Amino acid sequence: MLKQYNINIKNDKKPKICRLTPVLFTIPGIFKGQIRFLSESGYDVHLITSPSPDAVQVATEEKCIHHPVLMTRSISPVKDLLAVCQIFFLLKKIKPDILHTHTSKGGVTGMIAGRLAGVPCCVHSIPGFSAFEMNDFRKKVVLAGEKITFRLAHRLVPNSFSLRNFLIHQGYIEEGDADIIGFGSSNGVDLERFSRNDPVLKSGRFYRSCLGIKDNEKVFAYLGRLSKEKGIEELIEAFLAIGEKNIRLILIGSLESNRAHLSQGTVKTINEHPGIHLTGWTDDVPGYLAAADIMVHPTYHEGFPNALLQAGAMELPCIATDVRGCQDIIEHMITGLIVPPRDAGALKKQMELLLCSPELGKELAENALRNIREKWDHRMVCRLLKEYYDDLLGIRNDR
Repeated sequence: MLKQYNINIKNDKKPKICRLTPVLFTIPGIFKGQIRFLSESGYDVHLITSPSPDAVQVATEEKCIHHPVLMTRSISPVKDLLAVCQIFFLLKKIKPDILHTHTSKGGVTGMIAGRLAGVPCCVHSIPGFSAFEMNDFRKKVVLAGEKITFRLAHRLVPNSFSLRNFLIHQGYIEEGDADIIGFGSSNGVDLERFSRNDPVLKSGRFYRSCLGIKDNEKVFAYLGRLSKEKGIEELIEAFLAIGEKNIRLILIGSLESNRAHLSQGTVKTINEHPGIHLTGWTDDVPGYLAAADIMVHPTYHEGFPNALLQAGAMELPCIATDVRGCQDIIEHMITGLIVPPRDAGALKKQMELLLCSPELGKELAENALRNIREKWDHRMVCRLLKEYYDDLLGIRNDR
């Protein structure tokens, strides 16, 4: 039973939610449609992000009120303190019933400001826990910030069961403070957009043609940031080791200029190998997934990987690493294949298995699609989030 933060919400007053994330792109990129759903379901939604030229468009599409506050991704004590002050005064003005923060930086600045401003219910989402992959200094600073956030938040929302269990086991959070909404995930997957319908399949054929991919060639796909921590080094090594001529690799994403930490050899291979195709940033993720046959997600760590939901919705058999988040979606030999992280040899074997066993791939894809439809339909996730807010505020279902 959730503790209720009984706010005196009159029948003629909309409950007020304030969502805070440093980067505006998080909304259309990860939470697309979620804020709009809350707005259309009777909530007065305010959004705090760093300034962006796209703010008006996003606020219009999501039917919310946008408030700009400069928040940097890097560690900057002076700028972070200024952000806390600005957020504090904004919250005093907005007077939200719930403050819901996202990302490490958004959590620590938002929770400090929210508690100082007297927000009745402060919620923080935990999308992952990447601090252990950082260097010693940055790791210490980020962990200190996370501990402050976890201590100040009234409720914590890890976005997967495996992440929740890890954080409890490591002593970072208390079991009674952590909630999972539904089966996890930040926003589920839009099953209408990520569907093998005629327009999407047409796009897939178009991309295969543009890239010179023949009908008899099998295509592996990777979707996400191209950085070392996402397992790109191992993916390239495994792909090259397979050595077959009739395979391709589509990397759906962009190389990170300042944080990738990829070896020069890997970057050179990505840019020059005739069988490897780098798409760069694209809005047509479903089209590129439709051009592929197998999804590979060799990440070192995750919170809850949307890429696996999207690929699964597109009926691609998936190979993922045995890490938090992936474990919530992929059950080995049932809904996909699992390999140890940082193991190019094991990854190569599973890639070869799906190349040689199309019937197995089809079975895994069918099972995964059924599982995704039951647990992570975007509309269901939005409804469960709204019910979660209702429960926190003690709002009756007949309101």
